[in-house]
Amino acid sequence: MSTPFYDQASLVVVPSGYKTSKVYAQKPLTTDGQLTFSRASTATRRTASGTVETVASNVPRLDYAFGETCPKLLLEPQRTNVLLQSNTFSTTWTNSSSSETGGQSGYDGSSDAWLLNKTGANGQVNQSVSSSGINTFSVYAKAGTSNFLRLTPFDDSFFDLANGIAYSSGPTTISANIVSVGNGWYRCSITYNTTSTIVRIIVADSSSSSSGTSGNILIQSAQLETGAYPTSIIPTTTAAVTRLADAASKTGISSLIGSAAGTIYVEFSALANDLTERRIALSDGTTGNVARVGYTNVSNRILAVVFNGANQCVLSYEDADITQTQKVAFTWAANDFALFVNGVKRSTDLSGTTFAANTLTAINFNEGDGAGNNWYGHVDQLLLFKSRLSDSDLAALTA
Repeated sequence: MSTPFYDQASLVVVPSGYKTSKVYAQKPLTTDGQLTFSRASTATRRTASGTVETVASNVPRLDYAFGETCPKLLLEPQRTNVLLQSNTFSTTWTNSSSSETGGQSGYDGSSDAWLLNKTGANGQVNQSVSSSGINTFSVYAKAGTSNFLRLTPFDDSFFDLANGIAYSSGPTTISANIVSVGNGWYRCSITYNTTSTIVRIIVADSSSSSSGTSGNILIQSAQLETGAYPTSIIPTTTAAVTRLADAASKTGISSLIGSAAGTIYVEFSALANDLTERRIALSDGTTGNVARVGYTNVSNRILAVVFNGANQCVLSYEDADITQTQKVAFTWAANDFALFVNGVKRSTDLSGTTFAANTLTAINFNEGDGAGNNWYGHVDQLLLFKSRLSDSDLAALTA
């Protein structure tokens, strides 16, 4: 009887507590023991119960993303929250025709949310800031007696907290997004490109007006960061706080990588479809010999490449929502390359060479040389195989 394909994995990266089936039951290894991980600052993650927890420096974050029952490895770029007292809306924040009451039940199960109550037209809290370029302003919010929130540095962006709809207009706003986080709470964000001197959280009356004089909503954990999407919570008090970038790799593993023929399988999702290059690479520590897979600067494109002085294959698939988990397998052998996504063979190349035995020695969550095109997003799991798996196995693995 042949060995099941999932028991042939030479390297398994599975977050602790991941679901047990197929390879997970055969090789229940964890990210902590498999990867060299670094982040020279604390950071936050969501626990299984939904609370927000601070994780120590250089400890990987196994993140339970908004109600999911299995954790994912979370890797993020460096970001700074420039708002002061990011969750104390009665201090550095200025209120205008409003009152603020703390001690409310929050999105994360805590009791540190705030009731923002309108006492006059355009009731709000606001904060003076200094930011330019592409920035993202976000806050968690829940409907109260009003179902609507308005966020603004300049343009109008309204959010329907009853139906989870974002409305936006104006030349400086790149996007307005609303994401459900459970129990009626949403993370609402606007990304804009302009110089900003003030940001506002306003109780609105509809999808286009905040001129009424009554109503309230719940708010929690505001954040203003340079970048095209919101990242995990960075709490602040009296000063801006920076969370440094996550990095993961493993060197000296030539015995676990198939150089002449091999397969990498990964379940991953991007933090945003922001047209940035993101790679996971098997290499010799340089970009001169590399087998890599990831997302590109083309919207929702998955790309897989073997390069050994010249491109031997360039495989792509462009019909995937990269912000949702994609199951991807990239396999290579001489004159036989294939890319499978979500159970289907999406691209092939039947001409090209690979690598001499033991050429590939490391896995990097970047371009392959330890820097550039860093992978930022969630990783559910990653498997390496030292062979070119059959098409039927690859279809089953990615289904």
